[in-house]
Parts: sequence; C-alpha cells; structure tokens
Amino acid sequence: KLKEFAQIDTLEKVSGEIKLNLSYEGSFEDIGNIKASDFERCTASGSLALLNGSGKLKGIEKEASNINGKLLFDNNNANLQELSFKRNNSTSVKLSGVAQNIFGYFFKPEEKLELDASLTAGKLNIEDVLFKTVEENNKEATPFSLPPRVIANLQIKADTVLFKKFEARQLTGIASMKNNTLSLENVSFQTADGNIKGDAILKGFPDKTFGVDATA
Repeated sequence: KLKEFAQIDTLEKVSGEIKLNLSYEGSFEDIGNIKASDFERCTASGSLALLNGSGKLKGIEKEASNINGKLLFDNNNANLQELSFKRNNSTSVKLSGVAQNIFGYFFKPEEKLELDASLTAGKLNIEDVLFKTVEENNKEATPFSLPPRVIANLQIKADTVLFKKFEARQLTGIASMKNNTLSLENVSFQTADGNIKGDAILKGFPDKTFGVDATA
C-alpha cells in the first residue's frame, strides 16, 4: 500500500498502491547518521509504479487523484515516465523527466531534489494550488511558499490555464524554481485580446508575501 510506503511529513493524506522492483547495493558509514555521500556511492536499479493513487499535501485543501506513473531508478536518480494526476476535476497534469538525488531527498531532511522535466496539462487551474477552504463557503489565500528543497527546470505546455476570470490558451514556456524564486521565461499564450509573450519572476519573502516582476 502506498500509505505504508510513503512516510513523508508533507503528506497529510495518501492512498493507492505501488509495484516496486528495486535492486540496491550500498553501505552506510553510520546507520544512525546517514549522509548524502552514502547515496552517491550506491548502485540502484529497478522501477516503481504508482497505481490509482490519491493524496493531499499539508496546507493545500484540494486532493490530487488518479495518480499514476512509473519511476525507473538509475543509482541515486530516477527517470519519470509520464507521472500524471488530477486535482478537483479542473486540473490534469503529466510530468516526464529526470529527478536527481531522489534517495537523498526522501531520507535526509536537508537534501535537495533536482528536477529536469517537461510538464503538460490539458487544463491547469491556478486556484487548485493557491487556495484552501478554511470554513464552508469561505476561502482565503493560503500562505504560498515554493518547496524549499526542490530545484526544478520545467518545459511547460498547457492547453488551458485558468485563474479566477482570466483564461489563457496554448501556453508554453520555461519555468525555473530555486531559493523560493520562480522564474518564467519565453512564456507565450493566447487570450481574448490576442497573443501575449513575456517573462516573469515570482520571489518569496520571509513574511510569506511575494513580489512579481513581469515584462511583456
């Protein structure tokens, strides 16, 4: 069962099944004090398949469902083969690429995960990520923070992107995430007013506010 396998603090709720076929060879200098270098010396191969999973991160009200995909292990890295999920029936996402330092990230709280991937979405509703329900019929903005231990470079392609009354179509671009900063480059999309091209930077501050700098 996925819930028994994934003991991750940021997961508030998780269900589903996995199929794991893993060959791991390595040693730990001190089992009570595992280091990143222990994983760098490991030899690992095999696969992990996620089947009909669902889950919810702490601080995010809406649950991700229909989580499916396959990871192919290459030592301390993993190839993601069309990891897909849905959220609130208004967001559908697929992710393919390479995740580096995957064992270090999950077993050591100070280790970082580096992700180089392509993200495709039929429909992406920004409110599915940025808002949570506190009381019935009462929504407030969640203090939004980017994952501090994830460095990501994503090639993005989405058929439709929604945010409140705003709608963009045929969105493409490159997203880079590091040190609580999200950079969007070569972004292109269509609106009712025409085609838009530009760049943007979203930077987080210690008080959990964000600043946005955009050019078009």
